[in-house]
Parts: sequence; C-alpha cells; structure tokens
Amino acid sequence: MDSYESSSAITQTLEEAKSLLASNPIEGLRLFCTIITECKLVELEDIYMSASAIPSEESPIANSRSFLLCKLIENENTSKELKDNCFQEIISMLKSNDAEIVDSVFSSIQYGLAGFEHEKYHLLHIYLNKTKKIAVLKDFFYQFKDPRYIFDIVVRMYEVQGFKLSLALFSDAIEHFWSSATAETERQILNLFSQKEFGMLAVKIIVSPHSYTYPVDLLKLTSLEDQKTAIECICRYPHSIDSLLPMLLKLRASGHKEIKVFLQSKLAELIFETYHGTLLELIEKGITTSNVDKRFIAPLKKALQAYDEMKDYKNGVKDINPWENEKNFMDLYYSLEHETQAVLMKDSQKDSSFLSMLKNTIIVRGNAWKHEDDAAVRPLAHIQSSTLVDSRAYKNPLAYEQELENF
Repeated sequence: MDSYESSSAITQTLEEAKSLLASNPIEGLRLFCTIITECKLVELEDIYMSASAIPSEESPIANSRSFLLCKLIENENTSKELKDNCFQEIISMLKSNDAEIVDSVFSSIQYGLAGFEHEKYHLLHIYLNKTKKIAVLKDFFYQFKDPRYIFDIVVRMYEVQGFKLSLALFSDAIEHFWSSATAETERQILNLFSQKEFGMLAVKIIVSPHSYTYPVDLLKLTSLEDQKTAIECICRYPHSIDSLLPMLLKLRASGHKEIKVFLQSKLAELIFETYHGTLLELIEKGITTSNVDKRFIAPLKKALQAYDEMKDYKNGVKDINPWENEKNFMDLYYSLEHETQAVLMKDSQKDSSFLSMLKNTIIVRGNAWKHEDDAAVRPLAHIQSSTLVDSRAYKNPLAYEQELENF
C-alpha cells in the first residue's frame, strides 16, 4: 500500500471511529487506537479533540479513554503541548469521585506510558493520595527501567514507619531492578549509607530477598563516614550477619586506615556480646592466612577469650546457677514430661487411630534406633539447623527495638 492509499485508509478509519463515538464510544475509542501509531500530528490532534468530548462518567469508557490518551502520549509524532493536554485529562479523571473510574484509569497508567517514568510516578502519587491503596506498589514498577523511583517511595515510607517498615511490597520489584539495572540499583542502595538515618534501610534492602543477599560492594563508598555508617548498621542489624559478613570483610581493603581498626572494634564487640565463637569461625573462613589477616584477627580472638573468661566466672557463681537453685523445678518438669509421654504411647496402642499403626521405636545408647520387631540396629540421622540472631534482641527487646528506631 502506497502512502496515498495509507493516508486515505487512516482518514476513512478516523471518520468511522468518530461516527461510532455517539452510539458506541468504547468501540470508537478502540478504533482510534488501531491507527494511532500511523497518524500525523494533525490527525492526532483530531483524535484528542474527539475523545475529549466524550463524557467519562462510566468506568469502561474511562478505561478506554485513558488507554487512548496514554497511546497519544507515547506516540513520537505527538507535540509537547498535546502530551501535556493528555496528561491533564488523565489527572482530571484520576481525581474523580467515582472509585471505579479512578481504578480503571490507573490500570491504563500502570501498564502504559512507556518511556514516561517521571510523569508516571507523579500520577502514582495522585492515585495513592486519592485511594490510599498501597497494594498497587507491588506490581507498579515492573515496567520501569530506572530504580530511583522505587527507592524514592521506599525512603518516604521509611521516614514515616521507621525500622518497622515491611519491604514485602517492594522486594520483587527491587529484585527486578537488580537483574535489569544492577549498577544503578547498587548505587541507590549505597547512597542510603551516605544519609545515616537511612543506613539501616540499606541493610534491610540488601537482605530483603528470601534466599539471596545482594552482593553490594561497600568499597564503592568513597567517604570515611559512609563506610563507618555501613559497618555500624550491618553490625547492629538483628539477623543475617553470616550473609552480610563477606561484604563487610571487604572493607579490610579500605583506603581509609581508620576503617580497619573501626571494623575490628565492631566485630570484637559482636563476638563478645552476641555471636561469640560462631562469628569468629565465620570470620576465619572468610579471610586468608596472610600475616596481614593474622594481625587483623588477633584482637577478635582476644575478644572471644575475654568472653570465655567472663562465662567461666559467671558459671562459678552458684547464686545465679539454675542447676543449683532451681534443680527441684527442673526435676519435676522432666518427671512430668516422662509420665505424659508414657501415657500417650499407652493410649495410642489401645485405639484404632493412625498412631496405633506406628511401631515402638527403641533408642539404643542414645545414638542408634531399632523397631520392636526388627533386629537391625540403625544409626540416628543427624539433622541440624541454625539461625544467627543478635542476642541483644532478646536480652532486652524493648531497648534493642528503640535503639534500632533511633539509630
């Protein structure tokens, strides 16, 4: 089809769509959308004027009209003035008192306006101020390419809710940005450490995925204060120190001489107060056997030694030893537990429930087992799990929570 035939077909479709608007506005708007990518500016202006004359008092019409306005904005032939007019039309519909219309218009915004992320983010704020439906944030940013907008709204919400803020609404979108725009996403996370009040938020984001910790390079923090903030926040974070430790230990290579000493002091504090030998073992696995690292770990070993000495001293004070002062309660507990288990097994053999089909299992010398009708003796399986949780969180929960909020 040559350009003349194409132009003639567009003109014919335009007229057909305009004639449909009165009797079937949704079909007329849909017909406009089929040719919009081939239209010139004068035709786009004609479409805009025709669509603007339609009342958007019903949700389906508002949805079709807002979808058309988004397509007009996306068209490269649309002038800036016309784009601005389209945005004003969308804003007007978003401020409608009809909740169905507002939601219909927002659905067009959410899945449209490619390449207009700044304007789209502005429309999001209008929608949230109108509806308070923050659940839309979970899927809103999937088509964005620039992560700064999601970080902006996370920071705004953190300013209101503090450390209690849940990142459940944002974790999938942040993971999307880490995959599609890794460098910029990392930069946004690192920028949070440059504002001390958002340092804990940065750590919260780093460990937010269910099975993955973002390997942020803390050496990209150039200033001494930013690196100190990162160390303080990671060492203060309530859990996942085993996942955070590798990135923390990289700061041994910091260009600031004070950082290595600061890192040693914070890790020594954690070993003494919180994680003890478990953390020291993790650190030993995460560093080399070089003389430099041997000097680095020396004060950390002294911290563990100091903890062991304190523990031995406390264990020697009988006044605070529960085995000495509450032995009668412990004996009572274990005797009652034994009686309860014996009654349960006896009752299960009498009834016809699922438990009655189970055979007695005998534990042999504490490390093997056998069934009552089987001579074979089998070793017990070894199943172990552990979670590194900051002990300060349960030694004094209220004080610890307050400390996190005020950091």
